[in-house]
Amino acid sequence: MIALWLVWAAAADLAWVSVGAPGEQAVHSELALGLDEIGLRDAAPPDGFAAMPVAEQVDALRPLLADDEVRAAAWLDPNPGDGLRLHLVFATETRAVVRLVEAGDAAELALAVRELLAEPPPAPPPPPAPEPAPLP
Repeated sequence: MIALWLVWAAAADLAWVSVGAPGEQAVHSELALGLDEIGLRDAAPPDGFAAMPVAEQVDALRPLLADDEVRAAAWLDPNPGDGLRLHLVFATETRAVVRLVEAGDAAELALAVRELLAEPPPAPPPPPAPEPAPLP
């Protein structure tokens, strides 16, 4: 089980869990340099997280993402091929948006993550449409 995930908190914290994925140390160093206004802190992934399909990973992170101080979660793919692949998830109670970021090296990946975190969070879903009034 190899995975890395990150959490961006509104309180300017970015938490991550390192469980041995290739390139983790380099990504951590580049994020520490590139996200200078955001602090890095440690967190632990759920058991079996790396082996779960992406939908289950998102579901496993929902309790964490329900915290008002947490804006997003991300993890480094343990089997990216030639380079690095990161899943970035923005989630609310009723909606999740997953972004896949691929890069050739840690510096390029950290820059892409920084750009995505600078974007506004996904808008909440619109309220349900009112029921039509019955015809007389």
